[in-house]
Amino acid sequence: KRSRFPKPPPSQRTTSPPPKVEVPPRPPSPQPEPEVESEPEAEVVEDPNAPATITLYLTDMEVRGLADAKFTCATTKPADKVQAKWSRDNSVITSSSKYKMTAEDKTLTLTILKVESSDTGEYACEVDDNKTCGQLTIKEPDAPAINIQQCEVEENAIIVRWSVPEDEQYDNFQLLYSKSFQSVGNRFLESSIFKTVNNIKETECKVLGLSPDSHYRFYVRSSTVWGLSQRSTGVL
Repeated sequence: KRSRFPKPPPSQRTTSPPPKVEVPPRPPSPQPEPEVESEPEAEVVEDPNAPATITLYLTDMEVRGLADAKFTCATTKPADKVQAKWSRDNSVITSSSKYKMTAEDKTLTLTILKVESSDTGEYACEVDDNKTCGQLTIKEPDAPAINIQQCEVEENAIIVRWSVPEDEQYDNFQLLYSKSFQSVGNRFLESSIFKTVNNIKETECKVLGLSPDSHYRFYVRSSTVWGLSQRSTGVL
């Protein structure tokens, strides 16, 4: 049977258009900045009549005996254009077998050759109205060190060997030794009576006439032109 009512038409799907997206305008590319030409630096012209100024000052130093000590300073003018005056403890010194003075470029140098204890003091370099000072002191020689592993013990004798720093300069050595006695608690008391062997030229010495089965303590001192060093650490 046919229906009384007409069949409704099929529904039609409608689509809405996509939303419009606004694209922001692209910013303009930066323009290169104009190059600015730098002005050339003005050349500094030194006044030839201006007094020299010290730019490098003397410094205090400590050197070992019989080594060379060197004081150095610099000025704003070439060294051959200035009149430098060196002094020690306010007494003017000149080139000699003890002092060597050199001038190179703008550097002035004073060398004290083979310093001794009498060379200690304040050294100064005076250029025009400028003055710089430095103190020189002599470093006390290091005490020798006994090499106990290299010592050789015999029945009634011992060969004691020691070492010294390579940069030290010595005239000779002195060996001191004394007998030690064992007390309560296995402690050794050292006798106050020392025997000495002087004017040793090598870094070893053979000591004869020791009592067998006895204990001795040994020390070494170095001798230089300005005296004796401290004693080394005692070796039993």
